[in-house]
Amino acid sequence: DYDGGNKLQDTSQVRIANTSSSDEANLLGWIYRYGSGSKAARASPYQRWFALLWLSIQLAVPLRMPIISRGSFPFTAIGYRFSWTMMLHSHGHDIVHTTKHTLPNGTMESKTSVLSFLQLYPVCFQIPILRSQYAPHTMSPFYDPRTLPLFPLLNQRQMALLHAFPRYITRYAAGWSQVMYNHHPTSCSNNAEGLTHPLDVYTVVYTQLNNKGPFCRLFDPTVNLREADAVRRTQSATETAKNVLLDRAPRGFEYLLSVGIGTFNHNITTYRDALRSKYPDAVRIEFIADRAPCLAARPLALWPFQFPLAIVPLVVPRHVRLAMAARDYGPDMQPKYQWEALRKPQFQEMKMDVPVNAKHSMVEIAAAIQEEKYSIPCNATVEEDLLLALIFMG
Repeated sequence: DYDGGNKLQDTSQVRIANTSSSDEANLLGWIYRYGSGSKAARASPYQRWFALLWLSIQLAVPLRMPIISRGSFPFTAIGYRFSWTMMLHSHGHDIVHTTKHTLPNGTMESKTSVLSFLQLYPVCFQIPILRSQYAPHTMSPFYDPRTLPLFPLLNQRQMALLHAFPRYITRYAAGWSQVMYNHHPTSCSNNAEGLTHPLDVYTVVYTQLNNKGPFCRLFDPTVNLREADAVRRTQSATETAKNVLLDRAPRGFEYLLSVGIGTFNHNITTYRDALRSKYPDAVRIEFIADRAPCLAARPLALWPFQFPLAIVPLVVPRHVRLAMAARDYGPDMQPKYQWEALRKPQFQEMKMDVPVNAKHSMVEIAAAIQEEKYSIPCNATVEEDLLLALIFMG
């Protein structure tokens, strides 16, 4: 701009000079202006209320996480989305143990054992459906042939979602069941009544927080994941919005065990030190924290693949009896007939502080409740009451 004297005048400096210093404020100052209705806010009432509402949402949604999860969010990830704790917790569902041995000819041989704690069981009228019937190429001696395959069907990003957000496990199980039903609608039928429906899916999931502490049971093994997801999809818009905000499953189908998870985490170091003193030859020690009613509902199956492993019960309620069923492959085992090749199980009672040899192809740990008053549903438990140690001897 030019004035009467043909001199260039800086309009930006004029605007800055005319701006009052009282207009400047930090974030809290502007929030106070909007909340108090100060003229310095330079906003209409509608603008002020919209800004305050938006700010309240930005604060309330992240802060809901510890409340709705009852403090279990590090394990369950309830309320984890839109929170302030992203990337602070990792979840492990496998034990991968590798050892190396020197052969007589001087070469090194490595042997790997994989114990999976993320197991999805498809069933048809409670009869297991084997992988050999729908995905024989996924058969492996490390994984239960009664479970759904994960790694061959999911990529790395999808597996990361399952680990970070456990509720995706339910969606995967239900989605797989629906795909199977669409392509093979008669794969699950009741010949007596002529009924067909998608395969039901149950799960046994344990998670280890930040690669330390015990593997804690995360899912209720008595909940049908296919049915739970079907109910979720048919909810009203109001129920859907409410359950999304509270990050919960439909009423009557909550499968995450959020109450009492991590009971043994605070003193696991004491147990580890005691076991290292008692078993100096152990090369690795891991722990499983469980709930007796949940283990009684569905046993825990592990596939050590003849790896030198011992299982020691450390904490067992007096009204609970533990037993292990061990099975081995016959000499003519073929991957396609992995389940059929297993020999008859050998049963052994498990007692407190007594190691049980688990050097077998497959072992199943089961619990029996001895007193009726302690026979409660899995989702009614309020803490973990079983602690097992896995001792790798080689």
